[in-house]
Amino acid sequence: MTKKILITGGTGYIGTQLANTLLRNGEDVYVLTRNTDSATSRKLSRCGIKPLKGSISDLSSLKAISISFETVYHLAAAIDFRLENRDSTFYVNVKGTENVAHASLNWNAQNLVFASSVEAVGPLPEKHFFRSEETGCKPLNPYGESKLLAENRLQNNYFHQLNVKILRISNVYVIVPQIIHALLNRSFFLRYSDLSRDKYIQPIHLQDLTKAMIQCTDFPSSSIYFIVGDDYAKIGQFFDHISKKINLSDAWEKRKHAISSTWEKKKIKTLGLLDYWMQVSPEHDGWVYSNQKAKNDFDFHPSIKIENGIDYEISRLSNMGAITPAAFPKSLLTYFNGPLLLLLHPFIKNIKNLIDKTKCF
Repeated sequence: MTKKILITGGTGYIGTQLANTLLRNGEDVYVLTRNTDSATSRKLSRCGIKPLKGSISDLSSLKAISISFETVYHLAAAIDFRLENRDSTFYVNVKGTENVAHASLNWNAQNLVFASSVEAVGPLPEKHFFRSEETGCKPLNPYGESKLLAENRLQNNYFHQLNVKILRISNVYVIVPQIIHALLNRSFFLRYSDLSRDKYIQPIHLQDLTKAMIQCTDFPSSSIYFIVGDDYAKIGQFFDHISKKINLSDAWEKRKHAISSTWEKKKIKTLGLLDYWMQVSPEHDGWVYSNQKAKNDFDFHPSIKIENGIDYEISRLSNMGAITPAAFPKSLLTYFNGPLLLLLHPFIKNIKNLIDKTKCF
C-alpha cells in the first residue's frame, strides 16, 4: 500500500536522494517548500514529487496542510558553526524542529525521523571511540548545541506521542567535492590544514544513509541512533586519496604553505571556519562512534567502505561532467592561488554547481 511521506529539506543533498529513493519504492512523496511556483518546485513536480507550501519556522503554515502522512522526515536545518549566527541557528534548528513535531501530530503521522548530527555529541578522545548513544554530549559549536537541544525537546515532549527516530548522522560523502575545492582554493583549505589533518572522521555514504532512514521506521519505538560508516580514517588520508585520484598528489603540501600568513588567517576567521577548528583541542581525536544499536534494532549494515565511497563519488562526478579528470600543471599549482584557478579551470567551476546536478530533475 502506498504511503504518504513528507520531507522537509527535500531539495537538499540528502533530501533529494531520499525523495527519489522513496519515489522509486512506490511511495507518495511530498516536499515542503516556501515557494511552490519556483523553478525548483516545478522540476520537483515533473519528477513526480509533490511540493507543498510551508516553512518550518512558521507553525501556522504547517497547520494549514490538511494531508495525513505516515512518515515525516525532518531534514531541514541551518548548518552554521559561527558564533555570531548562534541565535538564527537555534531558531531554525530548535524552534523549527518543535514546529515540525507539533504539526506531525496534526497530520496523524506515525513516524517522525529527525536528522540530527554527530556534532550534537562532539568529537571524542581516541580511547572513547565507538561509544554508544548514551555517551555524554559535549558539542563544540552552535550547530551541535542546537541539534542537541532539539533532540532533548523531542525526547521530553514527543517520544510518547510519535514514533520518533533521532539519527545522529556523520559526515556524508559530499565532503569529496568540498575537499577537491579546498585543494584548489586556499581560502577554503584552512579548515583541513594542520589543525585537522590527523583528526579522524567516520563518514557515511549517501546510499547507506538513505537506507538507514527508510529502515529505521520499521522499529516500533522512539530512539536515538548513530548513523555512521563501519570504518574511519584521518582527514589527511581523505586528502591524500582524493588528490591522487585527480592527479593532485602534491597539492596538500603546496596549499599548506600557502595559508601561513597572518593576513590569510584573519581573512578565514571572518568565515567562522578557523574558530570552529580551533575548538577541537588536542585531546579530541575525532568523530568516531558505534552504530551497533542501529544494526541491532533495524538491521542497518553500511555497505560502502571509505576508499570505495571516495572512488564512487569521483567517478560519479566525472560522469556528470562536474569534474574533468585531467592533471593540473604543477606550475599553476605552485604560482597561482585559488581564485585564479577558479577562472582557469572548469574542473572547479563546475564543482560549485554540483549539488544542483546531483538531483534527479
